[in-house]
Amino acid sequence: TGVQYVRWFLLCDGRAGIQFTERGRPRGLDPFVFRDVDAALDTAQRHGIRVMFVLLDFLWCHTVKATRGVQMGGRTHVLQDPSNRDALLDTVFRPLLERYGDEPSILAWDVINEPEWIKTLTPDDLRVFLDESVSLVHASTLHPATIGSAGAGWRDFYKGLGLDFYQVHWYDSLTHQPPLDTPVTDLGFDRPVLLGEFPTRG
Repeated sequence: TGVQYVRWFLLCDGRAGIQFTERGRPRGLDPFVFRDVDAALDTAQRHGIRVMFVLLDFLWCHTVKATRGVQMGGRTHVLQDPSNRDALLDTVFRPLLERYGDEPSILAWDVINEPEWIKTLTPDDLRVFLDESVSLVHASTLHPATIGSAGAGWRDFYKGLGLDFYQVHWYDSLTHQPPLDTPVTDLGFDRPVLLGEFPTRG
């Protein structure tokens, strides 16, 4: 179909891929992550596709839910507490980034999808997590780092984080966002901008 790039969610709301202690502290990747990412990248390479992996989703911090004993969301404390955050970066993010740090089929690393919808963290705590994660991407890989922002209206929040390019999403239902036909040069970004999500209808 001519697809050349794919944005691929990895760890999402924490339901799979990560092993946690009884108190919810990350202690490493599960045994399937590397196998699955290897398979994904092998498929991508065979089809000439480059992948932007999204590490987490904003649902990571949503109200906890459980289905058949599997926890989804409810992990604000991991990003909020410095020791828990260090554990996430050191035992989960770092092994992934170092293993695939020079993989040519990877286009970029997206730290988290639409963190604007996280209401359980202060903006300061969120920026600390974002800053540390972007720095880790730069230290561990040859790839660019970005963040999947819910819209261009939040662009000022991401300045100063060292992103290699900004990534914005656009949906008809979002309010207080610049119209889709606004020239990028009028938006005040200081780095290149990618439209990373958009509706297929409307």
